Amino acid sequence: AWDTSFSWGDPRYQSPETWSRMRLVLEKRHRPCDVYKVSNKADVWSLAAVLFELLSGGKIPFLYLHASLPDVMDHLVVWNKLRDAVEKDEIEISPHLQGISDEAEELLRRLFMKEPKKRPNAIQLLNDDWFSLQIGNVVSPAVLSGLMINRVKSRTHYILLNALVTKLKSDHSRESQEAFLQVDADHSGSISLKEFEQALSNLGKDASHAKALFEAADINKDGKLSFPEFMAATFD
Repeated sequence: AWDTSFSWGDPRYQSPETWSRMRLVLEKRHRPCDVYKVSNKADVWSLAAVLFELLSGGKIPFLYLHASLPDVMDHLVVWNKLRDAVEKDEIEISPHLQGISDEAEELLRRLFMKEPKKRPNAIQLLNDDWFSLQIGNVVSPAVLSGLMINRVKSRTHYILLNALVTKLKSDHSRESQEAFLQVDADHSGSISLKEFEQALSNLGKDASHAKALFEAADINKDGKLSFPEFMAATFD
């Protein structure tokens, strides 16, 4: 029998050799247990991906954009783009990591070597020059802002998933829909901040923190709230 049950982890941080084994498993040329037959150099690649994400302000390496796990798992185009780039493309430092030190750039290039044997191991990594720098470059406001947006986006996904997957109170769902339709005058299926404030007032809710709620619920940062986003933002 062919065992199809296995855990693989977050694809955003997987190494080329792990992706390659996964491909063979999906093609049924390898058994699922073979996915785990990679060295600890795969973990070094994962550390590099996390470091890139931090230094870039939340961008995923090889995608070069902010992408949550659902963004990758739920969109085949994004999945394929990430897989192919990790397996074939060289890492792009500029323009995604502007202002980093030469030592940081050199470290990332070493960590993102396609061949596991060419990557440093954990001990070599800790002894790298970058970790011994006494004064590093100041993190730019743009990077800090990107990390904060990524954090807010992740939290918003959590709020939405809990609000929509969990059984909502039927009265809340009905009241939210009525309030949303009342302010969605152009029937576009989305509302602005001003309309959101009016909807909160119609629901008898405190609108003093409307802007903060609106920005947290606006996942794609387009300045609008869809009905699911609105329902999550007004869920008690």
